[in-house]
Amino acid sequence: MKQSGNKHKLEEEETKMGRIFCILTGYLCGSFLTAELVAQERIGKSAFEIGTGNPGMANLAEQGGVGCAFRVLAGDVGKTLLACLLCRYVCGAKLGTLAAAYAGLGCILGHDYPFWHWFHGGKGVTCNAAALILIWPMGGLFSCLIGLTAVLFTGYLPLGAVLIPTAFILPAFLEYGPELGFLTVLMTFIMLRQHAPGSHTVTVAAEAVSAVVTAGRGGEVFWLDPGRCDWVTSPYYAPAVPEWIDRSNDERYNLSYIASEWRPLLDRDRYVNTRNIRIGFPEKRGKRGEGRQPEGGGPELADDYERLLYTPAGNTAVLGLAKQLIAQYKLGADATPDLLCVCLDASRRISEAYGPESVEAKSTC
Repeated sequence: MKQSGNKHKLEEEETKMGRIFCILTGYLCGSFLTAELVAQERIGKSAFEIGTGNPGMANLAEQGGVGCAFRVLAGDVGKTLLACLLCRYVCGAKLGTLAAAYAGLGCILGHDYPFWHWFHGGKGVTCNAAALILIWPMGGLFSCLIGLTAVLFTGYLPLGAVLIPTAFILPAFLEYGPELGFLTVLMTFIMLRQHAPGSHTVTVAAEAVSAVVTAGRGGEVFWLDPGRCDWVTSPYYAPAVPEWIDRSNDERYNLSYIASEWRPLLDRDRYVNTRNIRIGFPEKRGKRGEGRQPEGGGPELADDYERLLYTPAGNTAVLGLAKQLIAQYKLGADATPDLLCVCLDASRRISEAYGPESVEAKSTC
């Protein structure tokens, strides 16, 4: 009896380790993003920098054509096939069909949350469909047919993507039992999370510290690079800035906000402190653009970044990007609330440098 109990416990441990092995194997295979490789090879840019920024077949089809889409499809099916067949070969004797199911789940997790891309990945539609077909060909094809029919009738791809694993849940419970049914529920939850219409959280600031402190751990975050005055982000938030921001950076668009002269908003007699100023006031009867030269005061602005940070140009650049973000991300366009955080660092820097009651601070909007 004791030997029988030890043997049973050993088999349970082997089965548990087999499940872990299958999930890890699937995750490693899934974390290879085929779309990223195809985008770099065929388009010359990261898949995260083009179109919607999603490293998937639909985005590559739109940006690179049918050839790119077919390569991504073949690669995603191939990595799912490799994971499921390998795990069935190694753990099939102990787990049976569940070996492919755990490998498929791991592959979906790897595709959606790859560790080497700071857990920013694709949607996992192809991996999900391929895994279900490899787990149970008849049930998987039936589920894919339901999803495809929904897309053809509604034209809404996320609906079909969520319906594929959803349609597999009940047959999985009836045919293979609760464990496979539960794994299918997990696949459905992941797919729903990836395609559910969520709110956008976007933060933009001139300085990195302000942007990160304001944004916290989530959303998309952008700030000015002190070297080139380009808009940048961190790999923690996104692998790269979107393509449209990248184009703006190439054109050095932020430098166009730097004005040759800093003009006051009001007449000189409307300000309290006008003894030591950098702003030039126009003469009352002079022509436009003529007037007193700046009288000094404040920091010496050594480069373009400081000219943005210590003049109203910094606020203008931040607000300009904020307007573009609203248009590009369609913030506030639907019933789901969105959050746009804007930090005007130039106002704070100018107030610190010249004083809160200075002409410069009062002339910064």
